[in-house]
Amino acid sequence: MRLVRLAVLCSLCSSLASPLAAFVEIFSDGFESGNRAAWDPPTYCPGTSTFTFTAPGAAVDAWTVPAAQKVLATDVAPAPSGSTLRLFAARNEFEPLVLALHPPVANAALVAATLAPFAGLGTGATIEVRQATYTGDRTEALVPLVGHTIQPFDPPFVVWVTIFVPADATPGLHTSTLTIDFSNRPDIVVPVELYVFNALLPPAATFQSQLPVSFTDPPDARKQLLFDHLLTPATPTWPSGFRWNITWDQNVHLATRCTTFDDETDHEPNPNYALGDLAQEWLLGSGWNGVGFPSAELFRFVSNSEPRPATFCGIGREAGTVSPPHWGSAAYNAEWSDFLGGLENYLQGLGLLSKTFYYVQNEPAGTTDYDLAAHLCRLSKAAAPSLRLAISEEPKPEIAEHAAGACGYDLWLAHFGELKRSYAATRQLLGEEVWLYSLAPDFWVNPTDAGRQGSEARMLPWIAWADRARGWSYYDGDSFFAAGNPTVRLELLREGFEDYEYLVLANGGTPPQPGVVEPADRAAFSAAHSEIDWNHDAGAQATLRCELGRYLEGHRTDMPALQRAGTRPRAEYYINFQPCCAPANPSSPLVFGGHTWIQIGWNPWSDALGYGWRGPNQGNSGVLLAAYDTSRPAYNLLETSYIWDDFGRENLFEFDLQNGRYLVTVGVGRGGIGNPDPHNAMVEGIRVVDQQVLSDITEASTEVELTDGRLSLVIGGRSDATGDWAYTFLAYMTIIPVP
Repeated sequence: MRLVRLAVLCSLCSSLASPLAAFVEIFSDGFESGNRAAWDPPTYCPGTSTFTFTAPGAAVDAWTVPAAQKVLATDVAPAPSGSTLRLFAARNEFEPLVLALHPPVANAALVAATLAPFAGLGTGATIEVRQATYTGDRTEALVPLVGHTIQPFDPPFVVWVTIFVPADATPGLHTSTLTIDFSNRPDIVVPVELYVFNALLPPAATFQSQLPVSFTDPPDARKQLLFDHLLTPATPTWPSGFRWNITWDQNVHLATRCTTFDDETDHEPNPNYALGDLAQEWLLGSGWNGVGFPSAELFRFVSNSEPRPATFCGIGREAGTVSPPHWGSAAYNAEWSDFLGGLENYLQGLGLLSKTFYYVQNEPAGTTDYDLAAHLCRLSKAAAPSLRLAISEEPKPEIAEHAAGACGYDLWLAHFGELKRSYAATRQLLGEEVWLYSLAPDFWVNPTDAGRQGSEARMLPWIAWADRARGWSYYDGDSFFAAGNPTVRLELLREGFEDYEYLVLANGGTPPQPGVVEPADRAAFSAAHSEIDWNHDAGAQATLRCELGRYLEGHRTDMPALQRAGTRPRAEYYINFQPCCAPANPSSPLVFGGHTWIQIGWNPWSDALGYGWRGPNQGNSGVLLAAYDTSRPAYNLLETSYIWDDFGRENLFEFDLQNGRYLVTVGVGRGGIGNPDPHNAMVEGIRVVDQQVLSDITEASTEVELTDGRLSLVIGGRSDATGDWAYTFLAYMTIIPVP
């Protein structure tokens, strides 16, 4: 038999005898079916639209929009659904209110938008009114609305209001009015209700971040803005830093050069920029807010290709050695070890060891880089055992379990599309953290692209919860600002970070732990199960957080969860990814082996069909290819018909389906044709084909518990061995209900 069958990857069948088994289980099983009861939101939990209003004689429609639902230039007012703008927030939380205005008659002249203060909201309550302007076809930049700004408009004019609810706010209902003042038409006066949950968000972010941003003198305003958005700058001791050629290998104090750690406090030209002072201010809040940022990259690699400097304290890195590139001579490594020991002692003296890390290496690729990463880990841990080490790479046994000596990084920065949950769990159970990072052209959930829907920014921490990841990083924080002002995406990142705090509070006050089925998993997994499988409905996202607030203050006793039923009946389905129609059978659907097969090809997602593809090359027939090998009579129709992305990129196939448990089987590879590229396929976030070099058609199966009404399959990705994109040939998929 030509067909090769991989071992069934059935996480539902896994024993729960070990923490790791339990950890793997929760991502495929989720919850007992009896806990999935639907629920009706209360009146104060907003949905898609809670207010639609046409002002008498004004000929201007006004409607509310969930914050994560970016307004499009072509949007018009929905059908009426209430008479009051409703929003909700916990104490110590920022909450946006978004109102769109669109005149049937163009050129309505807006003079001002004003939200009256909420009575009894507490000291420190603030209200900021801005306009959300368009980048392309959707809202992105936020512009202050100050004084009498007259703005004619034809596409929807979007008013973005941000309310800060202080820690001492009185829980319960607070009322106000939003007045839209026109110079040439009657005003619009909108009643506003703010419900304050009896729940308090912490002063510092639990979900951490690393976001390089540009600062200008003085930096205090930008510093406070990032803190208020629960975001951490990549260099939180700006403009100083722990740099090897300043803090150790420096020429200012020749007597103590390369023997004593130097924090610049006695010779920095501007004492306000001295590293020692700034580290305490930015990280501990000394002389600032008493809290500081939760984490900090305080020392990093020289460059992507050069983790350490070529010369250190006058010693050449490779001088007189035959070691691999960048490993360092004995003398060099001894001096480097002294430096790391000095850094550790300095941070320990300030009480900063738990808040800081040394960023050792960026995106190692291939065996040589992995060997170096393991070497630098061992060297650093020997020199400074308590100094936290970070690397921009998903957890990999090639590094952590290196043959020359095991050494795990304290912080793994993993790309969204590369993280392997099963192995990550083994490292997390040892106390190592995983963060996620984004790249600008990512097909995966991506808050960095202004052209994406707003929910991609908000849902990032929800996805991280499912990964048990504790933070997020991106290399260009400036892209979240426009003309120095925060963008809608920056505001939505804060919304997501605040969502995470709700989940933590609902989880008993602790972040999710690896190997444990957590109480808040029910809510979190209903909104986001993986990097590809998450709820895109901004109204549903807002309603779920509102229900979490009700849970926190005791107004509901069960953990809330979103549900989407799926319209396609629960049944057996047979899918052939060769587009209609294969030469051997020119009809559609395809009848083969006693089953009727749906022929899909690269058909893009269609609401009408309830299935289709999403991906970076969608619509490009020169990249998304299909083939049928007629020259191999020993192989059947399914085994010789296949599709692939000629660039090797990840592509997502979704299939609308009623919820329940299913056995899913995919056929990958080509019948009788080998290929050196490793194949990759994920079903509902479970890797069923993982870096497999195939010489024949191969089947892989897994059982999944579908809870969101849509089955997800991802194919493609990079080769672990080379770092290059690799072909994945996909032939067919079967979906069989499991009793």
